[in-house]
Amino acid sequence: MLSTFMREVYDRLSRQGRVCQCQRNGVNGISGDCVRCHHDTYHGTYDSSVYGCDNFVRTYILRYMAAHVCMAQYSMENTPALAERLHSRTHIRMVSLGGAYGNETIALLDLVHRSNIPARVTAFSVDRAVTWEGYHDWMVPRFCELCGIRNCTARFVKADVTSPANRIGADVVFVPWILSEPYAKAYQLRILENAVKLASDDGFVIVMDRAEDALFGVVDGLLDKLQGVDILDVADCICRPIYVEIPANILNEYNPKRWFRTSYRVIRKAAQAA
Repeated sequence: MLSTFMREVYDRLSRQGRVCQCQRNGVNGISGDCVRCHHDTYHGTYDSSVYGCDNFVRTYILRYMAAHVCMAQYSMENTPALAERLHSRTHIRMVSLGGAYGNETIALLDLVHRSNIPARVTAFSVDRAVTWEGYHDWMVPRFCELCGIRNCTARFVKADVTSPANRIGADVVFVPWILSEPYAKAYQLRILENAVKLASDDGFVIVMDRAEDALFGVVDGLLDKLQGVDILDVADCICRPIYVEIPANILNEYNPKRWFRTSYRVIRKAAQAA
């Protein structure tokens, strides 16, 4: 079902008009220029204003969504304690900090659908770039419609992930590709503390980011400062092909990721003493 859904995403977004709003490096809205813009921003030589450009975020979805969904599913399926929790719940609550258009939500919903998990899902994608909201509010309900999922409440929440968080008791909280963002580097510990606060007792936090030793050296040092958590799973470099079919025109024009490469840490929040 994910491949069917992604074909619809590819078709719809590749046909949209190309209006570039960021004007970075002479980008004029031609897809090749926007792909170059994505390459140029990979190593953090940009500010977060690029996410205010609709053309940038649309190209981002076309290039990265399939890989990011598969990446999010990998840790949920390959951490036994987390997989057991997801399969045993009647109501799964999920939060993604820096969740953009909802790819972690779609990853969870696809897992629920494929595994016949009879659970209600409540999911929050938290991001300060409101440009993602329209894509989230189209794609998540459309995926539910294709899968016949009726028990899902999914919301895009416009908020900064560095702001104080309220405890909501999530079964799983994602921190996906946000700690390496240039603006977030001064707030990495605060983001991780927010993630733990959002999780339920015995809930899980999944940190996924670039497979860079220097970055995860910092991350591991920050995790050592957190109280009441256990690190359940450590992956310094996972590299896997995606299983989503990508049309030839998307491959030729947008050069999307066909593999995902990431490091991750899966953290479990300890139950609080009565």
